[in-house]
Amino acid sequence: MLAFGTFTVALIASIVELIKSQQKK
Repeated sequence: MLAFGTFTVALIASIVELIKSQQKK
């Protein structure tokens, strides 16, 4: 369960970074 939580956090962080990249353009 802990590993799943870590994966979720990493996934959310990746999405946030992707959104920031899109906003810069």
